Amino acid sequence: MIIQLIVLFLVLSTLRSVFVIKNRFFCFAVTFFLAILFTIQISSVIVTGEIADYRFYENINISDIFSVAGFFLKEGVLILLSLICSSLLIHYLSLILRAKVRLKSIAFLSLLVGIIILSTSGGIINNAFSTLQLKYSGNASFAEALSLLQINDREYTYKAKIKASPGKNIIVLSLESLEKAYLDENLKHLTPNLSKLIKEHSFYTMKQVPGGGWTSASMYTAITGIPGFFGVHGNSIFKNNYENKLTSLADVLNSAGYDTQYFLGKKEYSGVDDMLKTFGITAKSEKDFLQKYEKVDWGIQDMDLFSEFKKELLAKKKSEKPFALFLSTISTHFPNGVPDKRMDSILPAQKSRLELMVSATDYLIGDLMDFLKAEDMFSNTVFYIYPDHLLMGNASGVLEDFNERSLYLLTNAEPQNIGYSVKKDIYQIDIPKIILNGAQIEHNGKFLTDFIEDLNKNIFLNNNSQHLLRLNEAALKTLNCAEGFYIEMNKDLNGFQLLNHEGLVVISESLPAKKSFRRIVFDEMMRPVESFEISLKQSDLNVPILTFLDVFGANDDLYGSLKGKYRFGITKKGKRKLSFSKIDLDLLNGIDLEGEPGGDIILNSNSWNAKKASSFKIRDKEENIYRGLTVIVLNSTISEYEFKIFDTHGSESETKEFISTLTALHKDSVKYIVLAHDSAAKSLLQSVYITKLKELGFLKLSALLGRQAYIMHNLNGNIEEMVDDMSLYLDLPFPKDIKNSKIYFAEPKVRFNNNIDRYIAHAGGTIDGIKYTDSKEALDYSYGRGFRLFELDIIKTIEGDFIAAHDWGHWKKETGFDGDTPVSRKEFLNHKIRGKYTPLDMEGINKWFEVHPDAILVTDKVDEPVMFAKQFVDKKRLMMELFSLQAIEEASLYGVTAMISDIPLSQIRGDVISYLKEHKIDYVTMSRRSIVRQKNLLTKFRENNIKVYVYHVNFDKGKDEEFVHDNEIGLVYGMYADKWVPAFTPENNSLKE
Repeated sequence: MIIQLIVLFLVLSTLRSVFVIKNRFFCFAVTFFLAILFTIQISSVIVTGEIADYRFYENINISDIFSVAGFFLKEGVLILLSLICSSLLIHYLSLILRAKVRLKSIAFLSLLVGIIILSTSGGIINNAFSTLQLKYSGNASFAEALSLLQINDREYTYKAKIKASPGKNIIVLSLESLEKAYLDENLKHLTPNLSKLIKEHSFYTMKQVPGGGWTSASMYTAITGIPGFFGVHGNSIFKNNYENKLTSLADVLNSAGYDTQYFLGKKEYSGVDDMLKTFGITAKSEKDFLQKYEKVDWGIQDMDLFSEFKKELLAKKKSEKPFALFLSTISTHFPNGVPDKRMDSILPAQKSRLELMVSATDYLIGDLMDFLKAEDMFSNTVFYIYPDHLLMGNASGVLEDFNERSLYLLTNAEPQNIGYSVKKDIYQIDIPKIILNGAQIEHNGKFLTDFIEDLNKNIFLNNNSQHLLRLNEAALKTLNCAEGFYIEMNKDLNGFQLLNHEGLVVISESLPAKKSFRRIVFDEMMRPVESFEISLKQSDLNVPILTFLDVFGANDDLYGSLKGKYRFGITKKGKRKLSFSKIDLDLLNGIDLEGEPGGDIILNSNSWNAKKASSFKIRDKEENIYRGLTVIVLNSTISEYEFKIFDTHGSESETKEFISTLTALHKDSVKYIVLAHDSAAKSLLQSVYITKLKELGFLKLSALLGRQAYIMHNLNGNIEEMVDDMSLYLDLPFPKDIKNSKIYFAEPKVRFNNNIDRYIAHAGGTIDGIKYTDSKEALDYSYGRGFRLFELDIIKTIEGDFIAAHDWGHWKKETGFDGDTPVSRKEFLNHKIRGKYTPLDMEGINKWFEVHPDAILVTDKVDEPVMFAKQFVDKKRLMMELFSLQAIEEASLYGVTAMISDIPLSQIRGDVISYLKEHKIDYVTMSRRSIVRQKNLLTKFRENNIKVYVYHVNFDKGKDEEFVHDNEIGLVYGMYADKWVPAFTPENNSLKE
C-alpha cells in the first residue's frame, strides 16, 4: 500500500513535469487535479485502510458524506490537509524533476515503469480498471444473468411460486463492525454478554464476501443472499424501483405471513430506505417514533433504538401473526464509535471511546435478552446476531489487540435445523437460508448459495462478480403510478391487477371477502409499498399518512376509492375496470386545507434535497419546471401567462438575464411569480446580484441557499416570499385586475418544412386506439396514414432471439399469458396481442420491411447494433436508438445509423458536437420535457444538421402531437407520434430537407 502511494505520487509529479503550461490558471488547475487523484487514494486509506477499490468508489456519495460530516470531522481535516500538501509537493517536485531530468525519454520511461507497478494485481490502476470493468459489465435479462451463473432457470424458484409456512418468530441484530476479534481473549472483557451467549448457544465463524464489506451492501446480502454489486452508484439504483425479481428472505417471510420490520438509526442514509421498500420491508427510524430522542449524525443513539425495538416486541407479543424484526446498530462505527454520554455512568471506562461503545452494544444486547426472558418470548423466538462487516480503516487503536479478522453468527437456533455444522465456516450469502432454516420455516425458496459447489464460496463470487452485477440490475423493476393507473378484474372475477399508465402490471391481488376491502398504500413516488385486506369495521384504523387506494368488488362491478393527505378522495365504479388519471392524482394532491381553497394557481417548489419534481398549474394547465428559478408573468392575453426558466445554478449568462428580467418587471409594475427548483442560488451569490435583489425588495431571495425551495409572488400588490429547506406548496386565486398585455419571453418561431421523416410511429403506432402493440396491424395502419419511420421495441426471447414487444410484463397483460417469462420464440408467436394483433419476430419484421421498401425501422430497447443489424433485412433502412457510448461507437464502426439517447449523451466528455461528428451521429433522441432547459444545445444541433426526435409526447396534459407540431418542431426536428398529425400525404414530401 505504501509503495503504491509513493509510486502514484512520483508518477503524478513526473507527469506534471513533462508538460510546460504558461498560463498560471491552467497550471494551477492541472496540479490541483493531479492532487485530487492522489487525495482520493489517501481518503481510501483513511476510511478503509486500503487503496481505493470497488467498495470505496461505490460509497463516495457527497450527500451521505455531508449528512454525517460532523462525525468524520477529524478525517475530513486530514483529507483536506492531504489535498493542500499534495498540491504543493506535486508542484515543487515537478519543478525539481524538470530541472534535473533534461531528457524527456527518461521521464516517459519512468512514467511507464510507474504505470506498470500501479497496474499490478491489487494496484491503484488495476483496482480502478477492475471497478470500471465491473460497473460497465453490460446488460442481460434476468434469465440470461442466471444462465451466466450456471443456474438453471427452471431450478430457480421465482417469487410468484414461493410457498412457505410460518415457523418461529425471528429477531436479527446486525452489529456495526463488531467483528469476532472483540470476542477473543484480548478483548472479551468488553463483551461479557455476548461471551455468555456463545457458551449457551451456537456460534459460527463467518467470512465476509466481496460486495458485502459495507453496511448497505451487507444489508442487501443478508436479504437476498447476493453480494451488493451494482453499476449505478450506491443504493441510488433503488430510488425508482418497485420490485426486485430475486427470491429474497423478505419474499419467503411475506409468503409465510410474517410481519417484517427493520429498525435503524437513520433509514435515509445511503439509500437504505429505498432498498428496504423495494423488498417490501417496513423501515423504522427516528422520524417514525412517537417519542422524540436526541438526534446525532446517524439519526438516534442505539440505546434509544433498542428502547423502541422492545416496545415493538411488546406489541408483537399480543399479536397472533408471526414477526421478523431486524435491527442495525451504529454505536461501534469506525474510527472512534458514536459517543453516548449516558453510557459513561453505566459502564466502566475503557482505553478508547470505540471500546466503550463496543461494551455499550454488548450491554444493550444483554438487556434485550433479559427482556425476552422476562416476557417469556424465548420459547418461540430465534435470534441471530452478526457483524455487518469488518472494522474499516487503520485509525482505530483497538486494531492492535485484534488477532483473527473475521465475522461470526451467533444464534439460539439448533444446528440440526440450520443445516450447517458449527465447525464449518459460513459466508454472508448464507444468512437468508440460515435464518429461515433456524426458524423452522418450511419453504421452497432457493438462494445463490444453493447453486455454488465450491467449498470456498468467495472464489466463485470473485470469478463471477460481473455476472452477479448483471443479475442484481436485471432483477429490478422500475414501476410507479405517478402518471395515473387503472385496475381490472381477472377472468375469474376473484382478483385484480393494478397497471400503470403504460399498461405495465404493477401489482396483482385477490379481491377481498364480503364486508371488507383491499387497501393498497403508495409512497411519495406512487409506488405500492403495502397491500392488505381490511374489514369495514376497521376502515378508520391504521389509516396511512400517504396516498392509498381501497378496492372491492361485487359480481362484476369494481369499486375503488383513492384518498390522499386529508382523507378526501375520489371514488369510482366500473364494470370490471376502473381508471385513475394523472388529472385525478393532481386534483387529490392539490387539496390543501391549510391554504386558500379553490385556487386557480398552484405552485410546487422542491429543493434538491426533496428529490421531487417542481411544477406550477394555472387554471387547468400544468407545467413542469427544471433547475433554477422560473419567472411566470401573468397577462391579459388569451394564454393568461408566459414563463421562462433561468438556470441560476450553472449559468452566469442566464443569471444576468434573470436579474434584468426582474428589473424590467419591477419597472413595469406587472404581476408575476418566481419559483425555484433543485439548486437555484449558486450563481446569485455574487455581491452585485445580492445588492440588486435587495434594492428590488427580494430580501429572502438575496439570502437564498443553494438547496432551498423558494416561492415569490406580488399578486396582492407587494412582494411576498417563502423559503423552506425541503418543499413549498401554495394555492392562490387568479387575480381579477390583470392589465398587462406585454409579452416578455416570446421567442421567434422556427420555420420548418413539414417532411414525413419528422414523425416516427411510436411502437408501430396506435391501432384501434391501442398503444404499444408493436404488431403487424399497427405497422399496416400507420403506413396507410402516411408514416414512413416506424419504431419497434426489441427484446429477446429465452433463446436470445429478437422479437418486437415493449417488455415481458406488458406482453403478458396484452396476451393473457399466465406463465413465466421470457418465453420461447415459438411460444411468443402462438399468442396474439389482445386476441387479434399479429406478433412480430425477426422473420416477420424483415418480411414486412421487404414488402414496404420505403419504410425505415427505428429500434428501441436493444443496445446491440452489430448483432441486430446483421439480422435485419436492409442495414441502410435501419436507425437504432442506443443507450451506451460503447454501443454508439460499435454502430459507428459497423456503419449502422445510430440515434444517441439521453444517458450516453450526458456521458460525453468534452465537446458534444465534436464527438457526434467524429462518430457520424446525425440523430439524437430526448424527452420533450428537456426542451426548456436544453435550448442552447438544441440550437447547436440545428446549426450542425443533427436531428433531434423527442419522446414523452402525450405524457403531459395538453402536450400531444398537435402541440409538439405547432410549438416545438423547429426547435427539435421530429417526434415519436402515436397518431398522424400533419394533413398531407407522403407522395408530396421527400425524406430529405
